[in-house]
Amino acid sequence: QSANEELSRDNPEMFFITAFAGILDVESGALDYCNAGHDDPVVLSPDGRECARLGDGAGPPLCTVERFAYQSGRRQLRPGDVICVVTDGVADAQNPGLARYGSPRLLALLAQLSRPGLTARGVVDSVCADVRSFSAGAEPADDLTVLALRWNGPRAGCA
Repeated sequence: QSANEELSRDNPEMFFITAFAGILDVESGALDYCNAGHDDPVVLSPDGRECARLGDGAGPPLCTVERFAYQSGRRQLRPGDVICVVTDGVADAQNPGLARYGSPRLLALLAQLSRPGLTARGVVDSVCADVRSFSAGAEPADDLTVLALRWNGPRAGCA
């Protein structure tokens, strides 16, 4: 809430900011996060059992709702889980016929990637390649940002 108030204070143009912030305990895999205006992140499991959005901990973009009480979310990661966060430029990407890439296409792609050997780099590369292929050279309407993080599990020998 304090970030929202600080950013809104001197903002006569009424610009807004989307943000995703998370704190990962690298030993336990506990992820605490808050999402302000991004599409909900997706967690992928390496065993193919899960490809699901993290819907809690979400709120509007910063600088849009005065004194909004942002809530945090918490997720316990399992070894090998990958969190994927994208900007709206992914879903909003268009092909030359003006069709949108869309969230259903993104989720279908991520579900295919949820398998043994899953890497953060592989997720980023696959999403970017699929959006490029879909767009077929059409001019981007927005930025395209893809972030993936894989938790490998606790380090051996740590108590």
